[in-house]
Amino acid sequence: MKNIIQALLSIVFLFLISCEKEIVFKGDEIEPMLVVNGLVVSGDTVTVKLSKSRSKLQDRYASSVITNAKVDLYVDDVFAETLTPVKEMVYGSDVPLALGKYQATVLGEAGKSYRLEILADGFSPVRCETTVPDPIEILDWDTTNVINTGSYGYSGRPEFSLEFDDNGQHHSYYQLQSKSIEGQEMVGYMPDGTIIHSDTIIIRAQQYERIKILNAQLNDAVNEADELITGTPDNRFAIFNDDSFNGEKMKMRFELGYSSYAYGYSSYDNSANFRIRDIYLYSLSEEYYEYLNTANLHFWFDEDFFSEPVQVYSNISGGIGIWGSASYASFSVQEGDYPLDDKVYIEDDYGYGYGY
Repeated sequence: MKNIIQALLSIVFLFLISCEKEIVFKGDEIEPMLVVNGLVVSGDTVTVKLSKSRSKLQDRYASSVITNAKVDLYVDDVFAETLTPVKEMVYGSDVPLALGKYQATVLGEAGKSYRLEILADGFSPVRCETTVPDPIEILDWDTTNVINTGSYGYSGRPEFSLEFDDNGQHHSYYQLQSKSIEGQEMVGYMPDGTIIHSDTIIIRAQQYERIKILNAQLNDAVNEADELITGTPDNRFAIFNDDSFNGEKMKMRFELGYSSYAYGYSSYDNSANFRIRDIYLYSLSEEYYEYLNTANLHFWFDEDFFSEPVQVYSNISGGIGIWGSASYASFSVQEGDYPLDDKVYIEDDYGYGYGY
């Protein structure tokens, strides 16, 4: 312990006596590269987004989407189709805009390989390929809802467990994800505090909830920092591999962060409040797992002078980015009653989630 304290004091001393020097960048300007971002999911339409890389010195608000590319799709080495550019609605616009998204009519299918060959003006030809992994069957699952009571009302900490068999014939890679929708009754209050119920329920879509994996051995992939100095990286993508259970039945535990805006939301007895959670267990291609893992470590170690820099993994030949694939199994958990015949449900387009 004494040696550790002395080392820390030495570091602090070096900072105090160090001088500052401005270094002018004189390197060659790196030519922009084509950036490919796409994930082929079994059962979903094949899509990809294209943009161009930018220098750190460039205005980060400059447009970078690529809308003039020719994107050819090959399935199991056989030409399937040329992807079609699509337009999307964005906040502040009255008409759909081209944002560099390209879409096929082909659906992702487990066991098949999907290759893109891309040509765009001003860029080198790009090629990338991925094979969709087989889905994993969820054998069993259970949940326990831990309720905390504080000065601002109730908050919940749902804890889950699920079981599945791992394929021992190869290494496998996984990700957990939780998507949910929440409904909150619009209510009023009398001067004496009595609640006035209404027939209107505001629905708020919540795409991603924070997941914390509770099995310590499944977080080893991100435990690469000096815990004394920098702490341990958070497994913010909830990914793991089968290094510790290859070919065995796995029972994993995890919890979800409580993030509802609804005050007193965990009480469903006297209102029409509800929440529906969809829990997904993804089976990932190796390249997509490597991308998420290195992206997480890069985020954690960025500008950390105690750590070596981490380069984000890319499988794009002639460009950068990721072209990965996944399959999934899922289950749903519902709290509260939905839908009810005597209630009117309105989607909250602005995402505020307030119920009064």
